[in-house]
Amino acid sequence: MQIKFEQIIDKHKDLPCVITMHGPSLNDHREKIVDLEKQEKIIRIDCNNWFDYFNKAPKYWVFANGELNIQDCINNAGMWRARNYSININEHKDSTILFAGSVDFSNRDFLSDTLELDYLPYDQRHFKNHKCLDILKNFQRHYKENKNFTFTGYGNNSAMWAPPRHIGAGFSGGLPFGPTGGGICCEWIVDGVPTVQEKLQEVSGYSEHYSTGDTVAVHMISFAIMMGCNPIFVSGLDLDYKLGFANPNVYVPRHNDDWQNLSFNLKNDLRVLDESAKMRGIKIINLNQDPWYGVFETGELDIG
Repeated sequence: MQIKFEQIIDKHKDLPCVITMHGPSLNDHREKIVDLEKQEKIIRIDCNNWFDYFNKAPKYWVFANGELNIQDCINNAGMWRARNYSININEHKDSTILFAGSVDFSNRDFLSDTLELDYLPYDQRHFKNHKCLDILKNFQRHYKENKNFTFTGYGNNSAMWAPPRHIGAGFSGGLPFGPTGGGICCEWIVDGVPTVQEKLQEVSGYSEHYSTGDTVAVHMISFAIMMGCNPIFVSGLDLDYKLGFANPNVYVPRHNDDWQNLSFNLKNDLRVLDESAKMRGIKIINLNQDPWYGVFETGELDIG
């Protein structure tokens, strides 16, 4: 059944959660995460191909890509990072699916008829319900008039336009046009429904919202903040393809410095998330003790 933002706000208020990303530092905490989850002392929020790292599906399964497509996963035929998977989402009925419809492009009618789990499709691109090309045109107009990248027209956030992101900033103006004149992703615009970034800003009251996002981790943390989880532990957030993954058999992308090249925007997104959490009285604790990006308080998986 499709759910709405309002159904998850403060749903897990003051309950600890663990965001499990797939960097190698996940292995430092994986056994304890599994043990705490069995004892129902934590909620686990995972993403993409969690099944390469855990035997049990997470409470929340988050997608923000078109590579591992929801519709294909229902059809038992998925591909992720040059690997074929046979996985049926409907076998994991205790999970709730949170996926970026604005990049996934699964057929909405098919999902409504076939997906047996609760699911929340979210928009990660169309701030103010604007189409991608309109957003890009507004930035280009600013640049033409001011000759700088400090455009704050969306979310009071100029960092998302800093080079090298200024070329498209995560908006998909180059995608084929749909029937309403925007890119295919723009078909996911629902009048009056905010993006996940705007919803977090509304819920937290912080002065800025994060960008379109360079990693699914930012959306996972955003949902945890909105759900009121506290504290939010983050594991495996290494953001360094050169280190590989917690499972050495998982394919590592060829372009292994992507995140560092986007470090200015990424660090700002993490800062916005940290400040948004603080506005709600929530603490984010990074279990990676020496991350290159800093930002979050570091600590141990201690829930008292």
